[in-house]
Amino acid sequence: MYNERRYITVSMLLQFLDYLENEKNYSHHTVDAYRTDLMQFQNFIRKDIKHVTRHDVFNFLKHLKSKGLSPTTLNRKLVAIKSFYKFLMIEGIVNMNPAELIESAKVEETIPRVVTMEEYEHIISIIDNLKERALIELLFSTGLRREEVVSLKRSNFNFNLGIIKINGKGNKDRVIPFIPEIMPNTMLWLEQIEDIDSEWVFPSNVNEGKPYTVRWVNKVVDKWTNKAGYSDITPHSFRHSFGTYLYENGADIKAIQDMMGHESIDTTNIYAKTSIKRNRQEFIKAHPLIKRPE
Repeated sequence: MYNERRYITVSMLLQFLDYLENEKNYSHHTVDAYRTDLMQFQNFIRKDIKHVTRHDVFNFLKHLKSKGLSPTTLNRKLVAIKSFYKFLMIEGIVNMNPAELIESAKVEETIPRVVTMEEYEHIISIIDNLKERALIELLFSTGLRREEVVSLKRSNFNFNLGIIKINGKGNKDRVIPFIPEIMPNTMLWLEQIEDIDSEWVFPSNVNEGKPYTVRWVNKVVDKWTNKAGYSDITPHSFRHSFGTYLYENGADIKAIQDMMGHESIDTTNIYAKTSIKRNRQEFIKAHPLIKRPE
């Protein structure tokens, strides 16, 4: 009987993931994250999903919190469970959502790290291979998300118009200016892969016919930022730096939103907060009336 219930659960999960990908137009990366979160939830509760209670969901999140997971990660898993049961209710499979009344964990607002030009140039200078220099250069010069940069195809680059066409978060298309003069490593890499039988800008050496994964991006960034002595720089730091520098140099906030692919202008406004923080730090560092340690 247990196996039968488990089979039904897997069947429902596959229907839900298909719904996310084909009707909600979620990216493959997001769908994979939902799959992982829901399978983890099922393995924890070990009961027919029709009989799951609010208490079960709460205990699952409490268990993950005890393992040291961040509030952001806990909230992502809660959203996955809520969305899954909302889908099951629409399909008439269950009549209540056990996660509906559970509140999200409070996330302390933090302003992401900005990579200075000196730091960026230092990182680029120590990278010993063209492919990985091109990756870091693209992250810093275009503000692409990890999953967007590994999903790049050569056909996304339009050199005549000077643009990169991106299919981003939520399967939404956007356009980013492409200036070859500021991306010499990217240009050299695109020339180097011209004769390779692959459509991907970063074709995997492991899985033939597929691009690298976001795990590869994390690995490359961690390797070179640590070697350069900047262990607090992440892939997202490069994206955040892109938006911050555009704002500080007078770019229109709506244009930044479009280039970054933000659904809400509130997300883009974090770059204004970053600039205020940076200005305060520079003021404290430089003002003659402020006493500093000898």
